[in-house]
Amino acid sequence: MLTHLKNIYLADDDIDDVLFFREALQTIAPHCNLTIASNGQELVGKLENATDNPDIIFIDVNMPVMNGLEALKTIKENKLDKAAPLITYSTSNNLEMASLAKAYGANFYVVKPADFNLLKEKINKLLSYNWKEWKMPDELKRYIL
Repeated sequence: MLTHLKNIYLADDDIDDVLFFREALQTIAPHCNLTIASNGQELVGKLENATDNPDIIFIDVNMPVMNGLEALKTIKENKLDKAAPLITYSTSNNLEMASLAKAYGANFYVVKPADFNLLKEKINKLLSYNWKEWKMPDELKRYIL
């Protein structure tokens, strides 16, 4: 069980994707607190007002108001991540978008799977990393999950 993680943030405007993510997370790490934002601006606000540091942050790339890349840049510039891993999250397997996310400081670019078991597998992999020893993959194809 992944007991070292407690505070997980998810920014996603698609309610179905949020419910899918929440259900997958609850089967993997039911003890975690999931804080949800519907856009990047809301995520930035929640991180600014957080009383506990985030353990990992998932950010959908395509959102209204402030998209995921803008939010990622703002979070990194203002150190709102508190050194937590930042995972960009999108339905698109867009190499240009993944390259931008990497340049802005995201730890990984995850392509949202339609399959529940594959989603659980990807989330579990990300929650299981030893982030203190993690190194940014050199090759873009190893950066995209």
